[in-house]
Amino acid sequence: MGKNNKDVLKSVNYNMEIIKKIKENQPFTIDQKEEMLNVYTGISKDNNSYFTPYEICNFIKQLLDIRKSKVTDLSAGIGNMVRPFIKEYGKLDDEIQFDCFELDENNSLVGSTAWEDYKQVNFHTNFNSLDRADEIQDNYYDFIIGNPPFTGTTKYMCEWNNNKGKAKNNKLVDCFVDLCIKKCKNKGFIALVLPGGHLFNGNGTAKLRQWMRSKVALKGLFPLDSKTFENAGILGTSVGTNLIVFQKGVKQETIFVGELTDKDDIKLEMKSLAMQFRLFLSGDYHLNTLSDSYNGLHALLKEGAA
Repeated sequence: MGKNNKDVLKSVNYNMEIIKKIKENQPFTIDQKEEMLNVYTGISKDNNSYFTPYEICNFIKQLLDIRKSKVTDLSAGIGNMVRPFIKEYGKLDDEIQFDCFELDENNSLVGSTAWEDYKQVNFHTNFNSLDRADEIQDNYYDFIIGNPPFTGTTKYMCEWNNNKGKAKNNKLVDCFVDLCIKKCKNKGFIALVLPGGHLFNGNGTAKLRQWMRSKVALKGLFPLDSKTFENAGILGTSVGTNLIVFQKGVKQETIFVGELTDKDDIKLEMKSLAMQFRLFLSGDYHLNTLSDSYNGLHALLKEGAA
């Protein structure tokens, strides 16, 4: 359904007031900084800020069991992906280093303010990750997670779609997938919220997918409900999305497809599905495909090699 006019107006007013106060160098309390992460929705000119809901960010952390690692979000918004790692105010989980890169000026202002008391968070403001890719170390991060912009194009130099060695216009979302692969270390994981048809549609994306086959293995696919982002951004959206997990530098094998179907207790189902996925990744279990589905069940997770 999205947001009604009253909610939209309230959201816009809050966003503009926060930006005004930050630019005036007004002080913020801890409560006010925490409120920013819960309430601020972005005021970009193209209304292209759809911050990932906390539940999905936490689901990513659970799926990959992210601990004691170098993590980044290359299009971070205000840093929602960091939130599940908070141990207490001002401190993330032990030995977590989280680098956030954000281009939008207003998102940068809010994100850097909200996270300024966290030494483990490096928030790079007004940072165009695509244009300044050389400033981000290659093969460095253990985990790259995020929700890159879905719309728009930009000139970007990539191996799979260039003009005789020169940058060519490519979809933003494709550019970010390419960038994530370059910055992730070997055997590291990439978990991204991507458009519903990203694995199947588009000539440009087909070239990207062909290149990806030599770089990463698709490990997990998790379709997200159309209501996932209904309260994101100023207006909300019902765009179809998938949470997709890749691993760099390993061969392609069985793909884990997990559907979130329990609307009554989605948090418990996420926790259960994440545990199953971690067992699947461990190599100690395999998916035993059923000859016929039963109540939406298509495979059983069984101990031992396939």
